[in-house]
Amino acid sequence: RLPWRNWSGSQQCFPAARVAPASVAELQELIATAKGPIRAVGAGHSFTALVPTEGTIVSLSRMSGLVAHDRQSLQATLWAGTRLGDVGAPLEQVGQALVNMPDIDEQTLAGCFATATHGTGADIGCMSTFIEGLQLVDARGELVDCDRQRNPELFQAARVSLGALGIVTQVRLQNVAPYRLLRETIWREFDDILAIADSEVAKHRNFEFYYVPFS
Repeated sequence: RLPWRNWSGSQQCFPAARVAPASVAELQELIATAKGPIRAVGAGHSFTALVPTEGTIVSLSRMSGLVAHDRQSLQATLWAGTRLGDVGAPLEQVGQALVNMPDIDEQTLAGCFATATHGTGADIGCMSTFIEGLQLVDARGELVDCDRQRNPELFQAARVSLGALGIVTQVRLQNVAPYRLLRETIWREFDDILAIADSEVAKHRNFEFYYVPFS
């Protein structure tokens, strides 16, 4: 039994098994036959206690990459185990780019959607708002496809499910054409940041600041 911990060390456990299926069929068999709790694990970025278990931890790290794309709609389907940092290049090759993304790109797609991970921007939703369809394996081991027309209630719930509805295997994202962003980093005193925060949010597509006291 190997220990598991998230990146901050705030969540830890000793699961009975740690598995990484390489296909949907393997995942279905695993879920249908496993005894005890099953928890999906992404990159371990979340602070919340979604993963710790004495049962089975499932990683989708072997189910990664671009599955399909549509040049007309600018939509692309990706395996849910794909890391955010590995999304940009394959999307650019098919003339697409994510609408927005977090400043930490280690998370898996399934993990960041399930926990409502976000980027910045007053007029830009969290990552899950860009999902147009998804595929998941439910607790019976059955494969379910859903979008706004097929299983619409499940689709809306599964976009930010905290892993409660099954394990998401694929996501279809609404993207945009490739674009460039100019990033500017400025160091200021805390009171100065607060004084300009509202105006900076209004002027720029993305704005954020970090306050690190006692440093």
